[in-house]
Amino acid sequence: MASTTPDLQTLLDERELLKEEVSTLSTQVKLLVRAEHALTRTRQEVDRQLQRIKLLADFALSVTGSEAPDEVFLRAQGTLLHLFEFDDTVAVRVGTERTTVQVGEVSLPLSADDAALLQTLGPPAVSGPDEPAAAMLLRTLTALGLYPRKRAPPSVLAWVPLRTPARGLAGVLLGWTGRQRSYHRDMPVLAHLPFLDVFATHVVRALDTAWLTTELRQQGTTLTETNQHLQRSLLDLERTQTQLVQAQKLEALGRLAGGIAHDFNNLLTVIVSHAEMLRPQVELQSEAVEDVQAIVEATQRATEITRRLLAFGRKQEDKQKLLDLNALTVDLSRLMRRLIGDDVVLQLDLDPSIGKVLADPVQIEQILMNLVVNARDAMPKGGRLGIETRWARAGDSTDEGARHINMVALSVIDEGTGMDEATRKQLFEPFFTTKPVGQGTGLGLATVYGLVNQNKGHITVDTTPGKGSRFKVLLPTVDTRPTRAPARPPPQRGRVMVVEDEDGIRRLVCRALRAHGFETVEARDGREAWELMPRAGQFDLLVTDVVMPSMTGPQLVKALRQTQPQLKVVFMSGHTFDTMHTDTLEPGLEAFLPKPFTPKELTALVDQLLEPERRQSPSLTVVGTG
Repeated sequence: MASTTPDLQTLLDERELLKEEVSTLSTQVKLLVRAEHALTRTRQEVDRQLQRIKLLADFALSVTGSEAPDEVFLRAQGTLLHLFEFDDTVAVRVGTERTTVQVGEVSLPLSADDAALLQTLGPPAVSGPDEPAAAMLLRTLTALGLYPRKRAPPSVLAWVPLRTPARGLAGVLLGWTGRQRSYHRDMPVLAHLPFLDVFATHVVRALDTAWLTTELRQQGTTLTETNQHLQRSLLDLERTQTQLVQAQKLEALGRLAGGIAHDFNNLLTVIVSHAEMLRPQVELQSEAVEDVQAIVEATQRATEITRRLLAFGRKQEDKQKLLDLNALTVDLSRLMRRLIGDDVVLQLDLDPSIGKVLADPVQIEQILMNLVVNARDAMPKGGRLGIETRWARAGDSTDEGARHINMVALSVIDEGTGMDEATRKQLFEPFFTTKPVGQGTGLGLATVYGLVNQNKGHITVDTTPGKGSRFKVLLPTVDTRPTRAPARPPPQRGRVMVVEDEDGIRRLVCRALRAHGFETVEARDGREAWELMPRAGQFDLLVTDVVMPSMTGPQLVKALRQTQPQLKVVFMSGHTFDTMHTDTLEPGLEAFLPKPFTPKELTALVDQLLEPERRQSPSLTVVGTG
């Protein structure tokens, strides 16, 4: 028995020792587990740090060279959202006056205290909702509707002020979350502020670059526009200088021609007087009689040349009176048709609304006849010769004196050979002619120039080689340009603009509408109607042809409805409605009137379209589609 007791004690001691070793081993295992967990957390944090670095690098790369500040703000907001586990982020822009903030199209004024606190924001920060800056930013988010009023304040609010050297505080990036802190959540803490500092630096640089690029682009555009304006001004100056030199040259030539003609007339008087005195003495000698007659006839021709020289030099006395330019043109048209021959077609396009001019009718006849003869000679193979009257428009003359008074334009248009620029510059010089020797004196257009100036007018030439010429004579009128139709009883039914390139149809439509109680203003095509609008005022109805030169009916309607969206429209056309591509008539397809039509059909359609109950719900009306 005594021998077994020490063995038991030994076992007991070994057991205790084993327990201590197991306890020590258990502690070491726990330490190892904790170390592994710490290592895992460290690895995860390193991975998250690397991910943030990658996000910052991607952001910096994506906004490099960006020209739009809005795009920079938007990308910065998205990047901040991915850096941390925020519930939401927003980019709030600060107004230039520093008292407003804006998100998208929503703008909010700040109180004086909030505005002052906003300007004191320092570097990026992370805090709870109780700090003054955090509370102010939370009030701003709530007022902008970005944070519901009923929701509890966020547990974490982070802000990144964007302060640039040139603009000061330009905006604030905000991120927030309602989650509580957790080691398993990647929410911002104070240790993350260096990332936010680097992030803010990237955003500010991108914004500065975008603003600078925008300003440089705007300055470049301004410089380009200024350069273009200077070039146009230089061209205008050169053109004016050329015209001044030409006018001075023609004035000098006019004085010279007048002096020569005056002296030459004295010599012609002596010649013709002596020839007439010789006539009784040589009546019995037939050959001598023929010689005297030849002298008298040559003297008469020379007298005609001097008369033209005096007209160019403005030495003739004029007898001005009120003149109806349209009536004079119609009266002369019979003579013109015999003068131009059968291979030239004469077309008159006379505006009945033009005022009367104060001019010498004989001189105006001479101007018109000389221009018609010149146009005929430019069309040796025949063609169309047009005579047009209308109110002068802006740009009809570059002469400053022709821009600020009411003037009437008398144009003679041919489809002839046209002229190059060198010929056009010499056109009105005396004795300059492009005709062969013996076929022209070179005084016809010089006479026109002198007579136009004598009647206080201006003349311009628009010509293209091979495409014809347009001679435009501007004459001052004693009538004020009408802004509406000639005086008649006030219309009771409304105002209508009629646009039609066929003169007969246009006058018929206007006459029918006026007889029906409407006031009308007419235009020959869409371009003329568009130019009339600024001084013609508002209309209740537009009646327009579909196909016209310069501007079609649908194009005119589209342009007019930008300023008069409620304008009613009636389209006219020689095509019936069922054969037309009606989509080309949009916008404004409300009523369609096919040709031919009667005045009764026209007025009935207009009455139907302008009925008050139909104004609220317009629909397409087609009359007589055939």
